[in-house]
Amino acid sequence: MIISIVQFIVKLFDAINRIVTKGLAWAIYPLIVIVVIEVVARYLFAVPVIWARDVSLWLYMLPFMLSAAHYYHRKKHIAAEDLLYATRMSPRIQALIDVVHYLFLLSVAILVLEPAIRQMQLSIRFREASTITIWRPLLWPVRAIIPITLVMLILQGVSGLGHAFVTIFSSRDDHK
Repeated sequence: MIISIVQFIVKLFDAINRIVTKGLAWAIYPLIVIVVIEVVARYLFAVPVIWARDVSLWLYMLPFMLSAAHYYHRKKHIAAEDLLYATRMSPRIQALIDVVHYLFLLSVAILVLEPAIRQMQLSIRFREASTITIWRPLLWPVRAIIPITLVMLILQGVSGLGHAFVTIFSSRDDHK
């Protein structure tokens, strides 16, 4: 019963991750359009577009930050335990190592989440604007990317723990 609940939660979190990842893939199209507009305006007409730098930076940041959970989901992140996996440990031992890894990920993400949310709320409350450009865009949408990324990492950490627990409690240990 508990294993089936954990498997349901894992599937739900994995589905959320896939939806976000597919959405991020679409961010490349407005990014391409904005960069082309900026290059054409700057080099052909010698008139830079004041908002293009900020918007293109933000659109670059979206997939960079939010895809972290996707890489955890696909097990494509760089991790120290990869060296241990090369020693041909049993799936159960690998899952135990994954539990430690995901508990560390969860503790760091949860620890940083509250200050990130607080910074985003302050940015909204004070209508924080960029002082780097004449355009002076509001910064809270950029600040919101950090807590969203942390929430995605937390969901993926819970999913990873779920995968590990299912492996630990449902697989046989062949390397006794």
